[in-house]
Amino acid sequence: MEIDLGILEALTIFRQRVQDPMKIDRLIQTHRLVKSLWHNGSKFLNAYTLHNHEHAINLIKNVVRMVNNIDFLNIKSTDYFLLFQACYLHDISMVIHPNIASFNESNPDSEVLISQWMDEMLKIENDVTRTFKEDHFSLTEILQLRKKIGRLQVEAFQKVFNFFENKVRNAHQQDSAKYIRSWQKGILSHLSEVEADMIAKVSESHGWDSIHVYSLKSEAKEELVSIKYMMILIRMADLLDLANDRIDYYLLKQNRSQMSLLSRFHWISHLISDGYKLDVEFNPIKGVPLDEHPIEENIYVDIFLNTEIMAAMPVNKEPCLNIRATKGLCNSSSNPLKKEGTQQECIQYELFKDNRRCNSDLVRIDGTGKKCPFLCIWIQKKHEWLFAELAELKYYLNSVNSNLIKSDIKVRFFYSNLQPFDSEFYDDIRSYLQKS
Repeated sequence: MEIDLGILEALTIFRQRVQDPMKIDRLIQTHRLVKSLWHNGSKFLNAYTLHNHEHAINLIKNVVRMVNNIDFLNIKSTDYFLLFQACYLHDISMVIHPNIASFNESNPDSEVLISQWMDEMLKIENDVTRTFKEDHFSLTEILQLRKKIGRLQVEAFQKVFNFFENKVRNAHQQDSAKYIRSWQKGILSHLSEVEADMIAKVSESHGWDSIHVYSLKSEAKEELVSIKYMMILIRMADLLDLANDRIDYYLLKQNRSQMSLLSRFHWISHLISDGYKLDVEFNPIKGVPLDEHPIEENIYVDIFLNTEIMAAMPVNKEPCLNIRATKGLCNSSSNPLKKEGTQQECIQYELFKDNRRCNSDLVRIDGTGKKCPFLCIWIQKKHEWLFAELAELKYYLNSVNSNLIKSDIKVRFFYSNLQPFDSEFYDDIRSYLQKS
């Protein structure tokens, strides 16, 4: 059996965080299972970014990074075991071939497509009747009809393909949880029923609305299993696996014309992201009583982009909710592209949850309407779930922290033209943003 170099990075974390050799062995079994299932990628829906064992290891590293930087989210060795299992299994349904026959089940989306096809068939029937009249036989009209039928078949295939792509993507949280529970008697038999059920719950939670996680009543530090903390951590870890190692540039170049616009948007958004770091600063405030938050905890999520598209783009909607963007020079001690102490251009986002509208100076209003920087619109759309999650986390920390500390979370996007940006990628992103 060949040595799996991919797991070596995770093994160090397993030894430090899980500790129990028997549990580590079971994590290795899950790693091998997930790697095997994803060995040739998704068999049918191949336009997804990586959701395999490499994605799982990135999530495991993100979990450790979060715990190291946010003290309150401290979990126990048993939690780590269950959470790391969920990191491997939370997207597992995306590798399973969808049941094609389910298209014919009662589903509003498929019913629309079937109705559209029936309407086209009625038109085709009239065309066929007219073209093949005994007293009117034209080879030119037959060829035109053939091309029309072929075009309609291709369009129908693409619509059905997109139907399954969206169905699998939109329901993968619930479907993955179902697979985890149903596989407990089979390929996941190294997990107990209780473990499988807990892992399924944590896995499914990465697709919940944030209010359903943060509103859970929990005494996580007192409970034997800190399920709320595990849910918070897997959601954050998943959202922060945003770098370009989840896609392949050359595969994108060759296949983009066959991808849906949504898939292109996700792939290109990963392409421009070089990774992220966490910076945490504690600033004491002089003269503030001990029970009135005399210490500020500033948590910076620094994301590094390799493109810079600040051209203004028309915006035909209300200003963004619950964020405020500012542009300037920022210093990040974790910036891998700059020496410490040097500053770089960035867009910084303040986060809220009281439904306030963005009143950023970046918004320009002239005789042609309202405009925002292209990169800012792109960032807001791609990372709207991350912004919402971090806002919930910020308010949660302030509700549970001691009176000594007041927490704030800001997201900073450092950008520079390090990589050439293909013109067709720009067109894809612009088209997606205009339609969304």
